[in-house]
Amino acid sequence: MELYGLSTLLDEHLFGDETAFRRQFMSSATGTAELRERLASFAKRTLRREVLEYIKYTERKTLTQPFDPTDDEQSLYERISTFLQREDSYALPKRQRHLTALILRKLLASSSHASQQRSSQSANGWYGCWMEQATTTAAN
Repeated sequence: MELYGLSTLLDEHLFGDETAFRRQFMSSATGTAELRERLASFAKRTLRREVLEYIKYTERKTLTQPFDPTDDEQSLYERISTFLQREDSYALPKRQRHLTALILRKLLASSSHASQQRSSQSANGWYGCWMEQATTTAAN
């Protein structure tokens, strides 16, 4: 369905409505081949090495920083991890749980201090409720 969503950015009527897309390309045995053939006219997959003569990319340089979390940071990480792994959570939709958890972990990794500060500021906001649930879950 991600492909259907992306295709609507190009043309809302490219594959018809969502129901037609599901019926034509997801329900039949030949759907994948038909979809690949239909996409071939405008979707071209190229590798970086294939376009180096046309596009000058900036050289990527990896910089790794060692990180040892404090006891409080490790505790926060564990409480949040426990919450993210709960199957009965309404905060994270089941179908998007993995992606949402990855995004939340990335945000939290940017600043655990900000995460803790934010959770203590507002129990009414979604994040405050989320952290309150994580803390309660970890305590149980």
